[in-house]
Amino acid sequence: MQKLFTAQFFTLTFLFFLKTVDVAAETQARAYFDDVGDIVVGQTVSLYIDIDTDDEKLGPFLFPDIAVDGIIILQPEQLGTSYSKTEKGQQIIGIRKKYAVIPKRSGELTIPAVTVSWSETPEKSIATEPVSFQVTVPPGAKNLARLIVGKNIKIQQEVVPVETEIKQGDAITRTIRITAQDTLALTLPPAYFANIDGLTAYPETPQLSDNINRGQYSAQRIDRMVYIAETVGNVTVPEISYEIWDLSKNAIDIVTLPAVSYEVAKIAGAGLSAPDSNRIRKFLVNLIDALRANLISILWILICVAGGGYLTYRYGQQVIGAIADYGRRYKRSEIYIFKRLRRRCVTLSPSVLNNDIWAWLSVLYKKEGILTLADVDGCITDIKNKTFLHTLLRTPYAARKNGDAPTPSEIRTGIVNLRRDILQTFAQQPSRSDAITLNPKTKKA
Repeated sequence: MQKLFTAQFFTLTFLFFLKTVDVAAETQARAYFDDVGDIVVGQTVSLYIDIDTDDEKLGPFLFPDIAVDGIIILQPEQLGTSYSKTEKGQQIIGIRKKYAVIPKRSGELTIPAVTVSWSETPEKSIATEPVSFQVTVPPGAKNLARLIVGKNIKIQQEVVPVETEIKQGDAITRTIRITAQDTLALTLPPAYFANIDGLTAYPETPQLSDNINRGQYSAQRIDRMVYIAETVGNVTVPEISYEIWDLSKNAIDIVTLPAVSYEVAKIAGAGLSAPDSNRIRKFLVNLIDALRANLISILWILICVAGGGYLTYRYGQQVIGAIADYGRRYKRSEIYIFKRLRRRCVTLSPSVLNNDIWAWLSVLYKKEGILTLADVDGCITDIKNKTFLHTLLRTPYAARKNGDAPTPSEIRTGIVNLRRDILQTFAQQPSRSDAITLNPKTKKA
């Protein structure tokens, strides 16, 4: 019985191992191109990577970016498409990923093996075989940098103004629009705008757009140049030529956009010379570009300014009134009056300070009725401070006669020590300190 159980265990383990190997073997990856025939430089072709499996739970798959020298490889569609098929009576499901491949040079080119991974524990991956293909130069092509490859290629030009007579400072705008199918916008060459004597050029940012409809690509590129007429005389916006290889015709064609000439007249009584006008115009163009680049920041600033203006209109008077009231109360406070007294100790004589000292003591004590020297003496603990106060408040004539009138520096130091002594006394007498307020008016009986 034990031998039978052991045999069954090893048999099941072996079958499970074979099933695992079989499942792994059924997961395959392959890379291939569309059957597009001969491939030429600049042509956009589709590279497909298929992942075949019979495991419905396998995935999701991670398709990497591919980088090859001399080839532009993009993923225009971020998501892959699923498919199913039957082979030898077995249901096969899979994911198909589409890449756009644009060769930029001729010869035999190779897409290396592409490794596709999927989430499992641990993570697993599978690689395709390398794919080689031959690329040729379209017969008759001379300038590959200006070559357009695709279908239904259209090149249109618009030059304004239509009138051929303009004045200094007028603008000439040249717009070139290229549309094509079975290609992407980045393959469409930029327009070559030559420098023209008598015209100052201001290029605008090219506009590139792609559209994918049911797997079919269509692209558009718009280039625009603004010329400003600076000098008097005849100026010519030169022609521009493109080479076209239409995939539906397999023939080279040259499209030439015609030149346009203008006669520039002088502005009568113009206040600015051409160089000055040019500098101002450049400044305005740079200003407009800066505004466009910082549009969100400018809108945020405008919103903040508008909000600040509304708050000022709504609550401005209340805020100003509160600030003014605080200022008035502060100027009547003991701290402010004491600071003012310290400053005046340097500039005023003891006789003039007499009133300021009594004003400060009145605010500090806040005694009901008339404040007397005896009231102050009761809160001074240091005999030196008490002597200083009596000396300071004596009749100034007696002070001069006795020759013991304090100096400004002594007065300022003595005032500070006196205030510290009194505040310490108040701190030890909570009931007395609670009676201290910031009311500057001395209540008389």
